[in-house]
Amino acid sequence: PSVTDVLIDGAGEVLVERAGRLAPSGLILRRPEIDALIERLVTPLGLRADRSHPIVDARLDDGTRVAVVLCPVAPDGPVVALRRHSLSVLGLERFGPVRVAAALREVVEERLNIVVYGATGSGKTTLLNALVGEAQPLDRVVLIEDTCELAPQRSSLVRLEARPGNAEGAGRVPISELVRAALRLRPDRIVVGEVRGPEAADMIWALSTGHRGSMSTIHANSPEDALARLGVMVSMGLGASVPLSAVSAQVERAVDVLVGVQRIPDGGRAVRAVHRCPVGREPEEVVTC
Repeated sequence: PSVTDVLIDGAGEVLVERAGRLAPSGLILRRPEIDALIERLVTPLGLRADRSHPIVDARLDDGTRVAVVLCPVAPDGPVVALRRHSLSVLGLERFGPVRVAAALREVVEERLNIVVYGATGSGKTTLLNALVGEAQPLDRVVLIEDTCELAPQRSSLVRLEARPGNAEGAGRVPISELVRAALRLRPDRIVVGEVRGPEAADMIWALSTGHRGSMSTIHANSPEDALARLGVMVSMGLGASVPLSAVSAQVERAVDVLVGVQRIPDGGRAVRAVHRCPVGREPEEVVTC
């Protein structure tokens, strides 16, 4: 149960992360074994992993995320990353002192729009799971993800998952399309698991249309970096016709709170700061750890 990630970096020893710490597993795989493993993982999903499709990102039936990168993109051999889906939901107290949990509950109760930022593996999804769980029981939450990872314990929940398309590219449904569909599903809150590209434009539009208390995550190292990255991604979705100043103003109006999360030395995850975002001014720190 403590295993969260299994990593194969070409032929050699498999690495396993347990309780937030990465270590050798003692299992050594040869190239033919890795090739057979990849085939067994992706073929039942209707996908293909070969030189013409060297990057595959998918989800197994049990929720495990599968990321595969092959030659020529990975010149040293096939790379496989498995991230296990956890059904447990941590309480906000697991992310910091009592004052931090209180500050997070307050912004959820005030129905402020929240963006969680941090590095890869810092706990953004885990914290978002906990924040969604703090929403009012009768709030209708529409949850949008690239790959289903969130499992908030609530009854009023609609889950939408992006679809990568088959080996020929048919049937693809991007996150941007799901965000637009969510607006027609009578949401009280819209939660986008992570924004990484042009779909940020649809997400910011959704946050600006009265769906207060919506949430998302983004890869960033600081609150200023998070706002800047959001602005760039929104511009990607809108095209060059919209000036960056107008995009930045829209992002500032849509995002009320930025929550930074980080991995701590013992392998756990913790909130490092909570910032409010007054329109036209730099983010103001509310609480820090």
